[in-house]
Amino acid sequence: MKIVKLDNRHGAFKEGYSHALRFESWSSEVSKIEKKVSDLFGIAGWRRREANTWYAEFGSKGNYRNKPYWIFFRDEASITFLWLATSNINEI
Repeated sequence: MKIVKLDNRHGAFKEGYSHALRFESWSSEVSKIEKKVSDLFGIAGWRRREANTWYAEFGSKGNYRNKPYWIFFRDEASITFLWLATSNINEI
């Protein structure tokens, strides 16, 4: 997983999303993170234009088995909130 700051090369940037989590492909880890995002921010719509806090989709690069998976956010504070919500408070 990588945290990516989006720019003009990304279609989601043109729709108002500024940051994203990028995964090499779909996995059970991605499923858990996407469920947590959905619990925290609500269910995302089917289109980026619906003014949601987050949006997820497969990327266009790669072959049909190894397409990257992206979870886009409108601001970086959402990623920080997600990170704090998923970290174990007992480890502090």
